[in-house]
Amino acid sequence: MAVRVKKIADDSLFSFTCAQWAMMEATDKSDWTILENTCGLVTQLSYPYAASEFFYTLDGLVAADDPLQIQTQDGVSTILFKNQAAAKVLAGPVSGPDAYPTFRSLETTDLPDITEIVQDAIGPILADTDTVNFTYTDATPEIKADVRLQMSVTSDASGVKLSGDSAAPGNSKLYGTNGSGVKGWYDQPSGGGGGNYQTLRDGGVDATQRAAANFVDTARISFTLTDDAGNNETEVSGDIIANSIGNAELRQGAAASVIGRSAATGGDVADIVSSANHQVLKRSDTGTLIWGAVTTDNIADNAVTTAKIADSAVTTAKINDLAVTTAKLADNAVTTVKITDLNVTTGKIANDAVTYAKLQNVSTNNRILGRITAGVGDVEELTVANMYTILGMTGTNGRLAIWTGANTLSSDAAFTFDAGNDRMTITSVSNTSNLGVAVLNISGGTITGSTTTIRAVADTTANHLFEIINTNNANADANTILNVGSGGTAGGDSVIQFQIRGAGGVTHSIGIDNSDSDKFKITPNASRPGGNANSGLIITNAAAALVGINLDAPSYPLDVGGRGRSVQQLMTQAHPTAGPQLAAMGTGGTINFLFGGNNGFFVDFTVGTTPTADSDLFKITLNQVFPITYYPVFSQNNSNAARDYNKIYISNFDSGSLTLAVRGTLTAGDQYSFNFSFFGR
Repeated sequence: MAVRVKKIADDSLFSFTCAQWAMMEATDKSDWTILENTCGLVTQLSYPYAASEFFYTLDGLVAADDPLQIQTQDGVSTILFKNQAAAKVLAGPVSGPDAYPTFRSLETTDLPDITEIVQDAIGPILADTDTVNFTYTDATPEIKADVRLQMSVTSDASGVKLSGDSAAPGNSKLYGTNGSGVKGWYDQPSGGGGGNYQTLRDGGVDATQRAAANFVDTARISFTLTDDAGNNETEVSGDIIANSIGNAELRQGAAASVIGRSAATGGDVADIVSSANHQVLKRSDTGTLIWGAVTTDNIADNAVTTAKIADSAVTTAKINDLAVTTAKLADNAVTTVKITDLNVTTGKIANDAVTYAKLQNVSTNNRILGRITAGVGDVEELTVANMYTILGMTGTNGRLAIWTGANTLSSDAAFTFDAGNDRMTITSVSNTSNLGVAVLNISGGTITGSTTTIRAVADTTANHLFEIINTNNANADANTILNVGSGGTAGGDSVIQFQIRGAGGVTHSIGIDNSDSDKFKITPNASRPGGNANSGLIITNAAAALVGINLDAPSYPLDVGGRGRSVQQLMTQAHPTAGPQLAAMGTGGTINFLFGGNNGFFVDFTVGTTPTADSDLFKITLNQVFPITYYPVFSQNNSNAARDYNKIYISNFDSGSLTLAVRGTLTAGDQYSFNFSFFGR
């Protein structure tokens, strides 16, 4: 018996033994299409019956009691059971180890347990209701019905009853719980005031007893009832309603008094009685409330108005020196005859009292008051030129003003401005290149957020130029340098941006990516170098710089993150080396020449005398090791190589070398030429 199959890939035919097919994995079996599988079929053994019958058994052994037969008669095969005696069943053995089934007498163990069948049939039929709960026990078997018990209802051998019930609870009993929550029969409250309830009385007279008491709010008193579960009582509190007490409900006071507290401390209120006429209630120096007259010290400053003073009531003696201010005099109230000649001194004039209108007129326009004449003297009118002299301001037309001293404003020929053409010129002969010291220094200091230090904007119809030119043509070190720097290794990038502004515009950047090992990057569609990963041109800052194209971490002098293309690629002649020569080369064999590069080369050799069969030819060592792996391919380049091509193979190779070997023997004295191609990563 076997499994005959066809390979799906190339329609090749093959046959597996039953054991081989059984040991194969499912994934391997899926490569084949089964044409025929005879494993597991019954086996034709003998002909114990008529000559026209074939007899098959299940286990491969001939036995008279095997029940299954396949009879072939007149070319027709029939599967049937062998005839058996009456009252027989086809079943396995009653006891002992497992065996093929045979026809035998029926045993009690062959029949199912009728009791279990009935129980399993009745169990699902029983359904619980809201009042009855069924319990079905398969092992007993047993079906019980029980009443569903809720809240205070329970049951025992006597039947369903209340929890804590008794045969004779007695008269005047109520069913409920006591102070500990135990269910049972307890005395109901009596109607006369005993037990846990109080009798309400009105002036010593019993009120009509009701089941509940109602506390009714009035216009002045409101009640609040609170349940105190801990003390098993209802607490009643009353409060006076705000603004509900009128004058009639207050006690009467003494004559000519007010109700309050005269002492400076808290306590009961009392009548504060006045003792004389024309007194007011005031607070004394000790903090008590008293009745008394108003004294001068009780009148606030500026509290008495002019209308309250009688005409001629204020005499000169009542006025202190400097006490009458200008605001106290009516317009035109003081006449000249009232002032003695030269009697008004500076001290008599209040600050800010003399107005500008009281000064003499300035003689002409564009004048200020001061003094330019040397020495002490009267105030003079000063011209603009006088002010330039006083301020130390000198200069020349067309120059920018600068401070040449702490208080001197002048000009310098190095800083000029062409007002006619709106142009400024700075001329310097400084040769310093120190940080922060230049012909033009702009310092922004410490600034939070972004800032623009220099901005040149123009709407020109031709080129808008920004020029940095070194006109020296005699010194090879006279370089022109544009320095764009950042604060340090923990700072940001040094970037130059190229933008097309407006809708649909783009930004390209070029500079140093400080966060990626200070690599120099040209990154398209990004505001900073490295803004788009693996995009543009990347150059490392190693001593032997590596260049990546669309690759942030190049591993070679030129590393392309994708497909590279060139019209022509020239390879260096730093070719591999061949040798030493091994046994398959024979005695006196030579490696004639090897040229090419790592990715492709040509080798030519001649076999010597008595070459050794099934051994190595020679080793080829690559000029440059592939970092990870490589794949060599070679082809024949002359007729001898083509003739013996199937004999030569690579017996071993590693990251930097390979060894050629021979299966069989090469022809002594023949010259062989091969082409090699290498690709890898």
